[in-house]
Amino acid sequence: MLHDAGYRTCAAGKWQLGGGDASIHGFGFDRYRVFEPFDVADESETNMRRYKNPSLYENGAYLPESYTNGKYADDLLTDYIFNFIDSNLSSPFFVYFSLSLCHKPFSPTPDDPAFSTWDPLSDKSDATFYPSMVKYMDKKVKQVVDKINASGLSNNTIIIFLGDNGTPHEINSQFQNTSIKGGKNTTTVYGTNVPLIVSWPGTIPAQQVSGSLIDATDFLPTLAEAAGITKPANYGTLDGISFYPLLFGEKKRLRDWIYCYWHPEYQANFFKVWTQDENYKLYDSTNNHAFYNISTDPLELNAIPVSELTEAEQARKKTFDSVLKAMH
Repeated sequence: MLHDAGYRTCAAGKWQLGGGDASIHGFGFDRYRVFEPFDVADESETNMRRYKNPSLYENGAYLPESYTNGKYADDLLTDYIFNFIDSNLSSPFFVYFSLSLCHKPFSPTPDDPAFSTWDPLSDKSDATFYPSMVKYMDKKVKQVVDKINASGLSNNTIIIFLGDNGTPHEINSQFQNTSIKGGKNTTTVYGTNVPLIVSWPGTIPAQQVSGSLIDATDFLPTLAEAAGITKPANYGTLDGISFYPLLFGEKKRLRDWIYCYWHPEYQANFFKVWTQDENYKLYDSTNNHAFYNISTDPLELNAIPVSELTEAEQARKKTFDSVLKAMH
C-alpha cells in the first residue's frame, strides 16, 4: 500500500513468510536484509544462526559467512536500516524492522563477556541471558530513534514499537509485585496483549496512555490515514479500524470487540476461536463456549457458569456469540 503511494520501502529482520526474493518484493519492499526468507520444516538450525554468525538474506542471496562470522544479527540489521535512511533523506520511506531479539535460543549479546567464545551451533540456550537480550533490544531501538533524530527527520517520522506475542514460557516477569509466567503461544492476555508505543515528536502529544482495544488488522487503515492516502479497494475485505484518532487523545470507543481465529500450522491440534473486549471473553466450541471475566481472571482459570451471569454479562455474551457466528 505504501509502496504504491510512492514510499521507498525496506524490510529488515525476520521474514518467515516464505518465497524469498520474489515474495519480499511482491509484498512491496524495495530493499531487504532478512533471515528465514524461505519456509523450513525444522527451524532449529535456522534459530541457531539467529544471533551470532547470522544467516542473512539480501538481494536474492545469503550474505557470505566471511562477512557475518563473529557478528550479531541485530547489529547488521540496524546498519542496513541506517544505510537505507541515508539513501532516502529526501524521499518518504517505510521501514519494517522485525528484530531477532528476544527469541530463543537465549544467548549472549555483544555486550556480554561470554559473546566472544559463544558457539551458537553447540552452546545451549540459557535463560540467564534473557535480561541482557532485552537490554540489547532496547539499545537497538534507541539507535534507530537516534538515527532518525540525527538525520533531522524526527518531526516527520512516526515510529511504532509493537510486540508480536507473549514472553517465552521459561521467563517469569515481575509486574506490580506479581510474578507472571511467560504467555507465548497461549490465548490468555499474557499471550495476546502486547506492548504498543507510537511516537511522533511535535505532532502526537507525549506520555498518553490508552486502554482502547486495538487489533492487528487495524494497522493497515491506521497507516493509510497517517500517510494521508486512501485505503486500497482491491485488497479484499478489510476488517481493520484506524486507531489514528487515539494518538491525538480521542476518547471515543472506536472498537467494541476483537475477534481471533488461531490455528497455527506448527500446532495441528491447537485451535482456538474467540471474541473479547477489555473485560470479557467468549470462546466458541473450540473451548466449550467458555465465558471469562479476563479483567479479574487473566489466566482464565474459572469460566463463569451460565447460571451466575449478571444481566449485563448475559447481554455481553449474547453480543459476542453473534460476532462469533458472523465472523467464523
